[in-house]
Order: sequence, then C-alpha cells, then structure tokens
Amino acid sequence: MIHIFIIILLVPHLILGQPAFYENLREAKKSYDHFEIENAISILQNTLKTSDLKSIPTQHLKDAHLLLALSFATKNSQTQAQSAFFDLLELDPQVSLSEDEYGPKIQKIFQKSKTNFFKDYYYMALTSSPHFATLFIDGVERGETPLTVKLSRHEPHKIEIRQSEYEMWSESFAKEIPDQLLKRDITLKKISLIKNEELGNTVSNKAPDWISKINPLTKDEANSKESQLNRNMSHNVYEQDSSTFLSNWWFWAAAATALIAVGSYAYLNNASDTVPNNVVYEDKTLTQVRIMFP
Repeated sequence: MIHIFIIILLVPHLILGQPAFYENLREAKKSYDHFEIENAISILQNTLKTSDLKSIPTQHLKDAHLLLALSFATKNSQTQAQSAFFDLLELDPQVSLSEDEYGPKIQKIFQKSKTNFFKDYYYMALTSSPHFATLFIDGVERGETPLTVKLSRHEPHKIEIRQSEYEMWSESFAKEIPDQLLKRDITLKKISLIKNEELGNTVSNKAPDWISKINPLTKDEANSKESQLNRNMSHNVYEQDSSTFLSNWWFWAAAATALIAVGSYAYLNNASDTVPNNVVYEDKTLTQVRIMFP
C-alpha cells in the first residue's frame, strides 16, 4: 500500500518533469495580470535560471520568454524586452505576434528584435521523407530531420541529408541570404538495387565509373572480333565433342565387336574356299556326312 502511495505522488513529477516550473509560470502570469510587473519579472528570471530547461517542453519555454518580454516592455525596458524576444526567437524563429492580441508598442519592439536577431544569422527548417534522416552541415552531423538549424550569414554552407538505402541530398548556400527563414521539404530517392540470388549479395544497377572509360570498337573491329570469337567457339566445341566421344566405353566396346565380326566373317569365307568341288553331302546332318571320291 505504501508503494502505491509513493507511485501516486511521483506520477505528476514524472509527467510534468519539473512541477515547480509550471507553478512559478502560473504565479508570474497571475502577477502580470494584476500589474505586479516587478514580481512577475523576478519569478520568471529565477525560474528560467534554476530550472532544468532541457526537461521542459518547448511550448512552455516559449510562454515563459514571451511573458518575460511583455513584462519588460510594459516596464519600458526595451533593451531587456528585446533580449527576451531574442531567447524566444532562438526557440522558434517562425514565431509571430498577432496584431489583434498585441498593441503597436509590443509589435514595434518585437519587429526590431527580429530584425537584429536575423542580422547575422538565418534559420533553415528541414523536413524529409522518410523522417529521421541524418543532417550534416559543412560535414558536421547536427541531428535528425525534422530539424531547424541556425546558420551564419557571413560564410557559405553545404547542407547534406543522408539515409541508408537512399540517395544523398545536398544543397550549397552562399554567404548572403536575404531570407530570415528557409524551408526545405526533401523527398529522398530510393536507390535501385539488384539482388543476386546466387551470390547472396546486393549490388547497385548503376554502371561503374570505369565502364565509361572504355574506348568503343569501330564497326570493322567489332566484326573482326566477332568472327574470331565464333571460330574459337567452334574449335572449342569440336575438341570438346571429340574428346567426350572418344572417352566413352561404349564406343570402344562397339568397335571391338565390329572388329571381331569382320574377322570371323573373313575366316569363314577363307575356310569355305578350301573345300573340294567334288564333295557330296548325302545327309544334312554333320554326323552323317560321307565323302564320295571318283
């Protein structure tokens, strides 16, 4: 029972990460609504300084920096308000303030902050299909898509997106980029593969670079090569058939049988030629043969 009670107490901490941050944010908002500006600023500055900001969702951090910027603007501390807007833009370069919710004074400070913010840097929002492709900027890995990165305006950049089994996407950017925010939605191309079932490996169907360096044959050279190839193939086939034929046992057995038959036939013919012409056979059986002499 005690363990269940402890778990119940820890659930809000596990879900919220830092409940003190959210409680302080509510107190600062309450003080701002009651025009207790100094108290709101003090709460927000201490909270942002002492909290583990990595465990706080981005949207709640944006709310804290926006409330701090509004508090400084209400106090006519424009420099500090611009600094708070800088932190807000660092979290989300695409943030904007609605003219229906914020008056001209706030809008003016925000636009000035935005102009100064993008003076030396610009941002690039990158998404890819498929997601979670690896992003490289100037050869340095920066994370996985989707991702928004900050780039200096004073030097060129090369952006690369890599994903296994897909072709690499890359784009280079010059120093002077007039945009404050660039968006790239990249669809990576699948690499065409051929599966070799016998070898059990996978190879690309793209021809190797060395193939393009082979000098093509002229028509006469091609015909000569083809004729020579045909002659070689015919000669090889003849030799192979001949050697295979002579190595079979049945060939020699048939040859021996034929030789014996020819020899026997010749012997019998020779024997018949030595019998006298006046031999008379009275009976047809060999045991009853009687030779008659004149």
